[in-house]
Amino acid sequence: MQVTSLSSQFRLEESLNASANLRGSITDTLLSDSSTTDRSGALGASINFEERPTLSFGQFHGEEFMQRLLSRIDIDTILLLYHSGWNLERVFRLCLTSINGVVNASNASGPTPKAAPEYEKFLRLVNIIHRLQQRGFLDMGYITDAQKKKPIIFISPRAMDDPEVTEMRKTLGLNASLNEYPIVIGTSAPATAGSMITIDTRSLLGVMFFLSHAVQSPTRDRLSGIITVTKDKFGREFDWGRVTNNLFKVVVAVREPSDAVVHTRYRGTWFYIDDTDLDSKSTFTLFGQLFALIVGKPEATAPVLTLPIGK
Repeated sequence: MQVTSLSSQFRLEESLNASANLRGSITDTLLSDSSTTDRSGALGASINFEERPTLSFGQFHGEEFMQRLLSRIDIDTILLLYHSGWNLERVFRLCLTSINGVVNASNASGPTPKAAPEYEKFLRLVNIIHRLQQRGFLDMGYITDAQKKKPIIFISPRAMDDPEVTEMRKTLGLNASLNEYPIVIGTSAPATAGSMITIDTRSLLGVMFFLSHAVQSPTRDRLSGIITVTKDKFGREFDWGRVTNNLFKVVVAVREPSDAVVHTRYRGTWFYIDDTDLDSKSTFTLFGQLFALIVGKPEATAPVLTLPIGK
């Protein structure tokens, strides 16, 4: 939902009143040596001001909504999440499909594929990045070049010969003599090979598809053929938990769970995130922030002033 309009109505009322109260007659007053007539009066005024704001809400829909869902996540959004406290491993696993050609289950950004994804090398890489970040050897930010802010990954000079830094550079094909690597989306030209980091990002809908593979499926649904079952190269059922391990997991139950942080019922089965699953709760919160950043960007709506001239 988004605010589509804001209007305010104002109403101003003024009133003035006076009253008098006399007891006794005028004749009695004239003939009497002493006045026994009581006289009293009152004068009053009032002002009443009233404001009636009206908010109108509308659902996200149509072309603009779908464009936001299908557009790739930009680098600025990834950097914003990182600098708000999220670690790069969680952000990269959720948002990226590849880094310098190292693939993160790229076929998982859509409906369930029949073939098992490629992911092992990527998981090893982002785990190293996370440890380097924790040790203060790696950071991500901006540099200013020709009046433009460019995103970079920075390696601390004191970690140039660190074994994990060496492994990361080797995996990504980076020049070992550099400690700053600009980040771009897309495919880098041969002339820039080794001097920058190229990333491919998922769309928000791609992130939703990716997380959907972490939802356990009831056995009856797999056996009945109403869902796609991914197979490895040997024809065995692939366990998507190997891709989403320590990131996200939705479990199933026949009865309504009592220990769920969030749950829903579909086709007679309860799907939920366990309240003790801290990793899944963190990823669920991260996705909520990502959704708000990308979809929750309503057009600027100026207040509309309505004056009731007839009143």
